[in-house]
Amino acid sequence: MIGLIIADKHELNKIKWLEEETISKNGFEFTIYEVNENKVVVAHSGIGIVKAAACVQEMISSFGVKKIFNYGAVGADSTLEVFDLIVPKKIYFHDVITPWYPRGQVPGDVQFYINHLRVDGLKNNPIASGMKFITSEEEVKEIQKELVVSIFDMETAGMAQIAYNNDVELHVLKCVSDIIGKDSSRLGDINYRIGQAGKLAFDKTIELINNLNK
Repeated sequence: MIGLIIADKHELNKIKWLEEETISKNGFEFTIYEVNENKVVVAHSGIGIVKAAACVQEMISSFGVKKIFNYGAVGADSTLEVFDLIVPKKIYFHDVITPWYPRGQVPGDVQFYINHLRVDGLKNNPIASGMKFITSEEEVKEIQKELVVSIFDMETAGMAQIAYNNDVELHVLKCVSDIIGKDSSRLGDINYRIGQAGKLAFDKTIELINNLNK
């Protein structure tokens, strides 16, 4: 069985696969679909590393998935452009900081996690996640003093850590919604760009899943 963590619960309405059933488990709803002889279980995690990690663990524990797809919008530094699609090759925490390990490394864990997705023609800039929404160039530059990363969100590293601990492949596709410190920070503007970027990432992810086993 394959997993898909969606960024916007309203995007469930856009999925055209054959729906089998919806199951509630510990605060999350999981909908099972059939796609080209594959079973795909879909869930909306909510915002933040903790919710994302909890959703991934529940999906693995309850449904035995061995591969999970995730997509969504991200903020980026000025080396990228709005609506660029990114397949980040490395996944870090940007707010894990201890005196004994490199920034981003949870003690006793690996320094970064690997994205198992490969898509020809797309950029592969690394991503950093944390429980803080990054809004300024100063914050980006501070993180980049220690981590070679270009895009930022609040979920991916939590998913990657749990997937890694369970020996499950995480396949991540992101789309840039804003250039941090450059684009408008008005909530309405941000939400519009996040919606547009999320749709681009959603469409590409659905295409990738549709092409499995073909």
